[in-house]
Amino acid sequence: MNIKVSHIYLLVFGIIMFTGCNAATKKIQIPHSQAVIAILPFDNQSTNIEASDKVRSAVYTELKERGYALVGLDTIDDTLKQLGISEGGQLKAVSAEKLRAGIQADLFCYGNVLDFNFKSIVALSQRKVALELRFVRSITGETFFEGSEEGVTASAGTDAAGNLALNVAGKIFKSVKDGAKRLLSSKSSQQNADITDKIADVDLTQETHEAVHKLIEKFQGHLKGGQE
Repeated sequence: MNIKVSHIYLLVFGIIMFTGCNAATKKIQIPHSQAVIAILPFDNQSTNIEASDKVRSAVYTELKERGYALVGLDTIDDTLKQLGISEGGQLKAVSAEKLRAGIQADLFCYGNVLDFNFKSIVALSQRKVALELRFVRSITGETFFEGSEEGVTASAGTDAAGNLALNVAGKIFKSVKDGAKRLLSSKSSQQNADITDKIADVDLTQETHEAVHKLIEKFQGHLKGGQE
């Protein structure tokens, strides 16, 4: 009887240990939905020199609104400057291990703006933002998720002609604003100058939001699927 009881205890103990090890392994391999994320500076393949910063900020806002824990962008940028990094394209030469030494995060988010452009002729216009995102585990350097998406608005006929005129006007207003903003010292004056960006939406806000939203939806679905 004692031998049988001992065997039962050993069997139960073995099952507990096996289950515990599996749970621990799963916890290490799959980040929790509240894992701290650091959104690194984005690379930029488009002709718009401001695109990487604008899209990066949009990704930060999207993740923050969904409740994810994020490292502040200024904190990340200040740390990277100490490593001599100011642009997303320079990150290829830096390992995740080295980044983790200065940036305390569970996941590093790398981004690449593939397109950020307004193309228009009289009969057809297209506003397009294309983006790639890659989330990497900071401890191992392994890619946890990667994907790409686009945000596109196309118009034809009179709408396209109107968009062309509006875009040209918006770029003129933006050029004037950028020049004036350098001369304005008050915060309220600078905020008033920013209104010109919204007149023609030269920042492609809608298309940026669409591309970012679709990509983060994919990331969140992958994250939840991995935890099941």
